[in-house]
Amino acid sequence: MTVEFHSTTVPGRGVLHMIETRSGARLGVLVDHDGTRTILTYGIPPDDPDRVDHEIPLTPDEADHLAELLHSPSVRERLDALERAVAQLSGATP
Repeated sequence: MTVEFHSTTVPGRGVLHMIETRSGARLGVLVDHDGTRTILTYGIPPDDPDRVDHEIPLTPDEADHLAELLHSPSVRERLDALERAVAQLSGATP
């Protein structure tokens, strides 16, 4: 199974970004016109694919912290970490 992403405009609200994970879990992030973000979770398997099980509203700082936690290091960041590790193993300092 592949990961699926799609976005839909919700009239009068904003944009709903949906993800279905490889395990079949579904969640969404609703970005309101005012910038408010709400995490939406759905049941597995979905009895009703449009039925939201939980809504978790996030303040801007909560959304920022969550994004930071979920963010994967960039290739550059991973390469820098490897270079530091090699330098430490060889006794040199970067």
